[in-house]
Amino acid sequence: AEILRVASSAAAQSAIDRAKPGDEIVLADGIHADFRVVLRGKGTEESPIVLRAATPGEAILTGNVSIRIQGEWLVVRDLLFDQAWGGTAVTFDRATRCLLSDCAFIECGDPRSTARHIVSFRNHSHHNVVERCLMQGNLSIGMGVSISKNNFSNTHNRIAWNYFRDIKRRSGN
Repeated sequence: AEILRVASSAAAQSAIDRAKPGDEIVLADGIHADFRVVLRGKGTEESPIVLRAATPGEAILTGNVSIRIQGEWLVVRDLLFDQAWGGTAVTFDRATRCLLSDCAFIECGDPRSTARHIVSFRNHSHHNVVERCLMQGNLSIGMGVSISKNNFSNTHNRIAWNYFRDIKRRSGN
């Protein structure tokens, strides 16, 4: 297993593309505007592929942010999403047994629509976990599980031990 240190979304994507089970992609502390990656791969239960901050809460993602999780046994943790307004910040997309943990989402969402989720499960994502995350002052619906008519494929996902506070009231819903 390797620790792959990166300082941009382009470098992170390059490291992700060559990551093997047990590798950790470590994002440098600082502000990362418009950070967009697809965390794609196959880790194992004992050796997941991890995308994390060098120092918890010090890698700050802002602007048009998108982390799409696709694969098995993938982990995203310790990131701070601050005013990530591009829509869905984290999407579990065809993800199985993946984890989003210890992240903070501060004033995130879509300023034009309260209906967009900040964290979303879609396209047959199952047995994933979102835990110990903070959602504060958000502009949109926080977490959402998409279940289409006659399609119950986004199942067995667990959203647990998260803290929601100071959510802004922007509509009658």
